[in-house]
Order: sequence, then C-alpha cells, then structure tokens
Amino acid sequence: MEKPVEPFNLPEADVPTAEAYKEAFLACKPALRSVGGRSTVREILSAHYHAPEHTITPWELADHPNVALASYSVVNSQYGKYAKALCQHFKLEPKFALAVLLTFSGGSPGEEAVKWTMLPNVVTALEELGWVKMV
Repeated sequence: MEKPVEPFNLPEADVPTAEAYKEAFLACKPALRSVGGRSTVREILSAHYHAPEHTITPWELADHPNVALASYSVVNSQYGKYAKALCQHFKLEPKFALAVLLTFSGGSPGEEAVKWTMLPNVVTALEELGWVKMV
C-alpha cells in the first residue's frame, strides 16, 4: 500500500470512531438523495468498499458498472457532497471533505494517480449498518 499524502488526509486523532460514523451515516441519510430509486452515493460507497483493500481511483469508480458516472468530476462531486454533510455533522474542516471518508495516496487530490482508500472505521460502520454485502 502506498504511503498516504499527509497534507490532504484527516489527522488520525480526528478520525471518528465506527460508532460515530454509524450515527453520522444515519443522521446524514437525507444527503443520500435517491434518483429513480437509486442512490448514487450508496452505489459509490458500495463500489469503494468492494474494491481490493477498499482502495480505488476516482476514475475507476466512475467506470464501475454499479456507479457508471460520466467522469471523475461527477464522482468527486457526488461523493464530496455527502462527505461535506458528514464533515458538518462531525464539525470537521479538512482541506478536502472526502478526507472524512478516505485517505489519499499515490498523488494529490485531482491527480490521475491518486488512490482513495476507505478509512477502516468507515468500513466497519458500513458493515455494521448492513449497507454493504460482505463477501
């Protein structure tokens, strides 16, 4: 696994517990807007969760068959809006809102080489809420 890019990631001391994530996910459920019975953010969360070692590039997420969005920027926008709701819930202000859900490695946010790795407490919260199917 590549070393995380520290200036962009949430300091370890600020990462909420799995319990806190579960509470936040439920509190921020309105931000998971559904269009035609499909929640794009839930699809992104699931695809990210199921990626090897919970690590994926935003471009791979955009191309994922369950996500199928037009581009990296659409993935970033959709995932980012939800991350902003979580940041508000936690009263956190990271440089990039997505840092509340993941770590950046292999490059800076927006670079093609950047990889997103879901935070372990996010993984646990998604499993415990039953929002992902464990394989």
